[in-house]
Amino acid sequence: MKEIRILWLYSDLLDLYGDSGNIRILQYYLNKHGFDVSVDSIGIFDQPNFDKYDFIYCGPGKLKNLISANEHFRKHKEEFKKVVEKGIPILFCGSAILLLGNKFRDSIGNEYEASGVFDFTATDMDQVMTADIITECDFCDRKIYGFINRTAKIDGETADILRHGYHDKSLWATFLMGPLLVKNPDLLIWYFEKITGIKLDMSGTLEEEAYLKTISEFE
Repeated sequence: MKEIRILWLYSDLLDLYGDSGNIRILQYYLNKHGFDVSVDSIGIFDQPNFDKYDFIYCGPGKLKNLISANEHFRKHKEEFKKVVEKGIPILFCGSAILLLGNKFRDSIGNEYEASGVFDFTATDMDQVMTADIITECDFCDRKIYGFINRTAKIDGETADILRHGYHDKSLWATFLMGPLLVKNPDLLIWYFEKITGIKLDMSGTLEEEAYLKTISEFE
């Protein structure tokens, strides 16, 4: 079968709280369905070729690391926007969402121009905000569970932005972390089908059992 190529953006800078589990669970189910999987990572000194990948992932990191990643990422924003338009499946979670706005500020007012994929500005509050979140998204049938641990806030942020994030074609960007694809079978099903054209059956899996138990605790 076809090789599935995954791109992990800035794995050396943006990798907190076990969210690399998003990559590992995709690898597991892709291998289980007979796909060969390769995972490439680009850093701030690399030249990306977004178009050759089947899935692109970027995870959370500390602000100083985001600033370094942002300097590189915004130089390649036009190439990235092309793969968004093309519909390549992409997940940005946690603080990585800041790379996709127009700009973000640190807590002392320094501004950093970002990629402008989405129309928002964010400000780092230098204050940790944590919460368990149960929400819905427009491409999943069931509720989504995630955890927030962040210091930044989108200017004019509403509960809708906090919960739903930003969605364009097959790109979803959210402050939620998890790892989301491990904790939410419907999200894994959605991304897996976008990547392969195959609809996963998660019934009877440990992921499904854990999801049902978690959701029941919030109801």
